[in-house]
Amino acid sequence: VFPDSGEGIYTMEMYNKSGKNILSKSLDYEYERIYMNGGEVMLFSGTDCRIIRLNGSVKFSTTFDSALKYMLKGKDDEEYYLIDDSEITKVKLTEGR
Repeated sequence: VFPDSGEGIYTMEMYNKSGKNILSKSLDYEYERIYMNGGEVMLFSGTDCRIIRLNGSVKFSTTFDSALKYMLKGKDDEEYYLIDDSEITKVKLTEGR
């Protein structure tokens, strides 16, 4: 991730083991932490969270009530563990609710 010279704030680029670019995405928001987990890119800033798939599409974007410290992908594609200062919560993402 580096400063973007175009329309976004940052550009995120990912490469495979052979050095081939597999993702180039402009990010239009600030973030404090970024990491990969289970083949997805997770970005956090305070209470804001986004999950980006390796094809560049945004899987999930929301604002939580409290700041997350970490988010782990569970066994299923839609299962995650949210970790904040006081608890670990297991959630399952659902569409359109």
